[in-house]
Amino acid sequence: MIIIYYLTGFLVGMGLSVQTSINGRLRRSVGSPFLTSLISFLISTVFIFCLAFVQCESLWLPWDFIANQPVWIWLGGFFGCIFLTGNILLFPKLGAVQTVIFPVLGQICAGLIIDEFGLFHAPLSPLDVYKAIGALLVLVGVTGVVLYSHKNTALLDGGPRKTQNSLWFWRFLGVCTGACSTVQITINGQLGLVLHSPIHAALVSFIVGSLSLFTMVCVLRPKLQICRPEQGKNPWWMWTGGFLGALYVMGNAWISPKTGIGMAVVIGLLGLMSAGLIIDQTGILASVKKPVRWQQIVFLGLMFIGVCVIRLWHA
Repeated sequence: MIIIYYLTGFLVGMGLSVQTSINGRLRRSVGSPFLTSLISFLISTVFIFCLAFVQCESLWLPWDFIANQPVWIWLGGFFGCIFLTGNILLFPKLGAVQTVIFPVLGQICAGLIIDEFGLFHAPLSPLDVYKAIGALLVLVGVTGVVLYSHKNTALLDGGPRKTQNSLWFWRFLGVCTGACSTVQITINGQLGLVLHSPIHAALVSFIVGSLSLFTMVCVLRPKLQICRPEQGKNPWWMWTGGFLGALYVMGNAWISPKTGIGMAVVIGLLGLMSAGLIIDQTGILASVKKPVRWQQIVFLGLMFIGVCVIRLWHA
């Protein structure tokens, strides 16, 4: 039975990477990354709402219960919408692999800080030598992937130094969005505890994220459009990113109690990296083809080992 949990974690991890590629294609049709994120969040919200309704769970939260909780416990969806929108912005700039690794670096850094200080009611887990070694391995792995990504660009188009330097802004943004993802996961975990329901926590998170993005859209007022960037019709699958996002949240909520949070994170990361490599290498889902070198795979493996050391050593 444990194999089913591992396989589920691997598949939903792949699904999250595929979601980023799908949302990248949706953005090319609707134009705005905020509209793209809003559409994705709304689809996820409807999907989880239907799931909660089918399971006959009450969707009503008493006001006195809401008022007695800290404000931050309701903000997971806000950080989630930053993470999703950030990935949509990053994907066309960095490709699938780097859109995975820089958020992972941000997730690791934020996770170490949260563990060190017990933020958001998380259990205290001070930094030790093993976590430090794991973080160093992650950093070396990220550096190696970036180094050989530069060489790939140089081989493909001459790789002007100015263009390469401009990518560091997007890489830094990736680290920041990854940190937001860790904050979201931590907050939603606490929300699931107080609500005694991971489905409720996911639903609240997606509702808050949808409202946040709707506010951004109202303020920025991007042009509403559905264009055809390529000849022919827009593919039907460009609307499915929200389903994959919801499946990722629900899949992790299902397997985490069985495998442990650390193992769930590691398995999901393995799926993320695998899908990112396939997408960059093949250029599927209307993405830009960015051939992967064997050295990048080696450094991704080193990064994966670092995550394993950090997440599993105390499991």
